[in-house]
Amino acid sequence: MDSAPASPLPNLFTRLGGEAGLTRLIDLQYERLLADDYLGEYFMGVDTDRLKQSLCGFLRRGFGDADASYRGASLQDAHRGQLVTELAFDQFVDMFVAAAREVGVAEADQAEIRAALRAMRASVITEFKPNPAYDYQSKPF
Repeated sequence: MDSAPASPLPNLFTRLGGEAGLTRLIDLQYERLLADDYLGEYFMGVDTDRLKQSLCGFLRRGFGDADASYRGASLQDAHRGQLVTELAFDQFVDMFVAAAREVGVAEADQAEIRAALRAMRASVITEFKPNPAYDYQSKPF
């Protein structure tokens, strides 16, 4: 009896539909982020197209695409001074997983997305530096 070794499961990036699937997911995520009263503040006055492109490159690698090369800032450098709180980080992750659910990503893959994003927590939560584009007088915390 000839038994060939089982081929490995495709990585999360591939299971999400490759670059097209990940881009669709990121587009939905940013749609939600920008509409959110709390998280939207983090993205005021920011080039979201550049951020989406950077996030896609970063997550390709983080979701298992060994051929992807990310040359952007480290997570810590990219979020320095943004006051990414634990609450904001958790809401971002929850929103990303909800977007994945909405586009039909399998539950097991949603769990893998959540775990991969949560592993980045310590590199994202940072100290406070007010966003000059946010009107703190009319929309206080």
